[in-house]
Amino acid sequence: MTALHATPDLDHLEPTSNSETKRRRPCELVELIEDSKNLCKGGSLRLYGSWFGKHYDNCHKIETAHYYKRLNIVTLNFKGGLNLKVYNPEHIFEASTFLKVVHADRVKLSWINDKKNINPRNYYIDYTRKNNKIRTETNLSCRKPTCDISLNAPALIIYN
Repeated sequence: MTALHATPDLDHLEPTSNSETKRRRPCELVELIEDSKNLCKGGSLRLYGSWFGKHYDNCHKIETAHYYKRLNIVTLNFKGGLNLKVYNPEHIFEASTFLKVVHADRVKLSWINDKKNINPRNYYIDYTRKNNKIRTETNLSCRKPTCDISLNAPALIIYN
C-alpha cells in the first residue's frame, strides 16, 4: 500500500538501517537475485503507471538477472520467458512486497507467445523517456500502450 500512496519526494529519501525497504545499486540487486537473497521474488508488473496484464492478476517470478555495467542496463528474466530491460536505472528500492525503479531512460518488456505451439511470436512493449515525454512502441495489435502511462509514476514497480 505504501507504494500506492507515497509521494514522489519520498522516493529520494534514504531508508534507515532498520527499515524493511532497502536502497539497491544495480549491481547489488543483480548479485542478490543471482544468490537468491533478493527480498522481492516477483509479482505483478507496472511500467510508468501502466499495468502489464490485469491488476494483481498475475505473478511473474524473477529467475535470473544480469547487469551490463558499461551500458548501465539491468535485465530481469522471469519464469515463462518474460524479459525486462531497464536502461540507466536510478533510485532502486526493494522490500519483500515490492521492487521499484523510480527513474530509467527506457524500459523494454519482451516475451514469446507460444501457448498454442503454432508460429511462436516475439512481442514487446518499449517505453522510452526523453525530454519529459514517454514514447511507447509495441508490436501488439490489441494494445494501446499510451493510455495509462504517467511521467510521475516510477519506471517500474513489481508488486508482490
